[in-house]
Amino acid sequence: SAGRTALIDCTWANLEPQWFDAFLSVLYDFDCYKPEFPHLTDIHVVKKNDEWNRELGELAQSYKWIYFARDMVNHPPGAKTPEGVASLIKERVETIPNITASVIAGEAIKEFDLIWRVGKGSPKNPPALLRIEYAPPNELANKKPLVLVGKGVLFDQGGVNAKTNDGDLATMKLDCSGAMDVAAVIAIAAELAIPLRIVAYMPFVVNMLSHEAGLPGDIGRLKDGTTVEISDTDAEGRLILIDTVAHAVLADSPELVLTLATLSGNTEGALGDLAAGVFTDTKSLWNMIEASAEYTEEHVAKFPMVRKTFDDLREKKDSAIPAELKNFCHSWPDGDPIRAACFVLFPAAKKGISAVNIDICGPAFIGRPLLWFPEGATGWGIRMLSEFLKRFAKERTKTPAPQSATDSS
Repeated sequence: SAGRTALIDCTWANLEPQWFDAFLSVLYDFDCYKPEFPHLTDIHVVKKNDEWNRELGELAQSYKWIYFARDMVNHPPGAKTPEGVASLIKERVETIPNITASVIAGEAIKEFDLIWRVGKGSPKNPPALLRIEYAPPNELANKKPLVLVGKGVLFDQGGVNAKTNDGDLATMKLDCSGAMDVAAVIAIAAELAIPLRIVAYMPFVVNMLSHEAGLPGDIGRLKDGTTVEISDTDAEGRLILIDTVAHAVLADSPELVLTLATLSGNTEGALGDLAAGVFTDTKSLWNMIEASAEYTEEHVAKFPMVRKTFDDLREKKDSAIPAELKNFCHSWPDGDPIRAACFVLFPAAKKGISAVNIDICGPAFIGRPLLWFPEGATGWGIRMLSEFLKRFAKERTKTPAPQSATDSS
């Protein structure tokens, strides 16, 4: 149905862009299922001068995609299927110049063994993988692409390791926030003509218990040949992410891999719902992410990620575990967020590729309006990552590529 357009007159006040940013955020309301309220789908800004034309125009442009990402998360899980969501996003982003997109589904998705094993428990909603590439025609700041990977679990019942808290189940549509945010980020980068080659991946699955579901103890294989034991089917996000990262490392030879996911509830336990955890030991990347987050007022906290953790992920040859890696171990001490981040980034670290995981388990979806964020999906990190890409492009025109995640101090 036709939506409504917000007409915002900014010619009469010296409004700071940060206040306008907050205003656009609180303007959002998920009212798609309230027919008496036409849904907000567009923003038109009457601006004050040329400088405002640039800043406010960019903000308004960005918030169209932030609204889109929030909507995609907020829609009921029963209204979304992996291939349907992937195709809808593909259709939407392909209207932007210099973007191409493709959907891997059906028999082809079985080449991604872990994605298939997670998604096969919902046979009527089989998994799909969306790939979006932005390749600007002008001179680029990077020769090798930046790869963004977003977790796209449309609903997470837990599989055989079923969730038991009904309250958790009621909000499990939030588990696709990373994927929706990544789709928005690459779309904004293209519309703002950021001079970076970027490849974004969004694996979409429904993690359900059924007679076809994968079992704890099953072993899958990444495209680089690494074997992974699925020791907990409710740690499915790290499975679809590591599978996608392994493919991207081989297919795209990236300069940087960045994953965005609602990955570990322990991160939310540590930081609450106003901050995300950043997992990297590449100082230059952390500094740039921190500065970007400060600019957009989206809070982040750095978690340590050291080489020993990567080494500890590998099962020893004489181990009773029959695979090289396992996605979860109930005997692990506290510190699962760090191990989860190292796990999903393992294929990149193994190749010496710089890597960052941003865990948005807390701020991605909130139970009540908070500051300038609405109840429900927040689109947290879209503004921050868009700013990060701008700064990355600017910095890369002056300095060499950052050190790898396993070699930097």
